[in-house]
Amino acid sequence: MSKVIVAYRNKEFLELVESLGYEILYSIFMGDNRNPKYYLSKGKMEEIREKADALKAERVIVDAILKSSQWYNLENSFNIPVDDKVRLIIDIFADRARSKEAMLQVEYARLQYEIPHLRELVHQLRSGEHPGWMGGGEYEIADYYQMIRRKMARIRRSIEKMRLQREERRKMRKKAGYILVGIAGYTNSGKSTLLKALSGKDVVIEERMFSTLSTRTSKIGKEKILITDTVGFVEDMPPWLIKAFEPTLEEIYNADIVLLCMDGSDSSEILERKMNLSLDILGSRVKGK
Repeated sequence: MSKVIVAYRNKEFLELVESLGYEILYSIFMGDNRNPKYYLSKGKMEEIREKADALKAERVIVDAILKSSQWYNLENSFNIPVDDKVRLIIDIFADRARSKEAMLQVEYARLQYEIPHLRELVHQLRSGEHPGWMGGGEYEIADYYQMIRRKMARIRRSIEKMRLQREERRKMRKKAGYILVGIAGYTNSGKSTLLKALSGKDVVIEERMFSTLSTRTSKIGKEKILITDTVGFVEDMPPWLIKAFEPTLEEIYNADIVLLCMDGSDSSEILERKMNLSLDILGSRVKGK
């Protein structure tokens, strides 16, 4: 269990951190004051550095999508690893992935996330900056960068094969007269519970973020209706990360009917925010459904 310090904007982020099994030693509300170089303000930086040293924290997690330069500056300042929200989500995905396709999609997303960080390390080395605890010379980093590019190309080819196989299955189901229903919604909103209620099947339900990464399809009774649950949405997911899981989300995009699942215990303000987020992700791909 990694011991971490968390700089957060809202309490939901703390749930994300805890869902990965991290021990939160100290949490600090970031506020609105920002230093563009570090993202965090000078005062918050000093507080985190002091707490990290005193509590022997192993990493700092920031509730933001950091620029690669901000990530570099924070790691150099704290001398321990720094993760932003995107890295945290990718790590959660990696922890939840069970199918071969989900594992490949997570690995592709992780490699894509690393690319701008590697570029930043090369930039700092060329500028005469020492990479600090991160180590590695320019040529080592450049070699690793090329290796990542080659690996991403291999993963893309494998994912495309699986996507085509799934597309063929959808065509066969439609040809057989089945109506395809896709369940969309925010992570941990009850999508798996809805799938279990509609299908009557023994679906494993876990009260944790991103418990579903792969698609799960069940038949509704004796009717020619197939209903599919897939990965949930979360705020601040950048477009490239959503695209990494697009082959899985195609089960929603290509459904005849899309059910948008919401958590009724949320306040009206949160419901509206999550509704808008979900519709932004689904966009014109499900227009008219």
